[in-house]
Amino acid sequence: MYWRAMSEDQPGPKWAGLFAAYWPDYHAWWLKEGEAARPTYAQCRRALVKHMPEMAPLYDELCTLAGGSDHAARFLSFYCPPPYLSACSQAIWAGKEPVMVRNYDYNPNAFDAMVLRTNWQGHQVMGTSDGLWGLVDG
Repeated sequence: MYWRAMSEDQPGPKWAGLFAAYWPDYHAWWLKEGEAARPTYAQCRRALVKHMPEMAPLYDELCTLAGGSDHAARFLSFYCPPPYLSACSQAIWAGKEPVMVRNYDYNPNAFDAMVLRTNWQGHQVMGTSDGLWGLVDG
């Protein structure tokens, strides 16, 4: 697995390039059940504004950077995505000093493999990207 790292305080050309690189695979996944299986842009944006209104300006900015297409905007909302399997395995050794090992059971072909550092909305964050603007366990 090849990992990348990206640092960009505000969404800009680096993130747009990242989206362009990952979009073909995400787009194929997003359409795997057909376009009609996914909610409309209006439904997606309405759900995002209802449940995370503070994220709406950032979402709009990312949609613009992603090229402004209907499919990209609907995908980036992550509202009612296609089914996917992700989980983690855990093992605990209860010796003198207990140790827990955790493994993410992602399909390597369906994983961003990206460490992303941002300062979006005035919050410095660094973590393993999931869906190009979320974080694994974040």
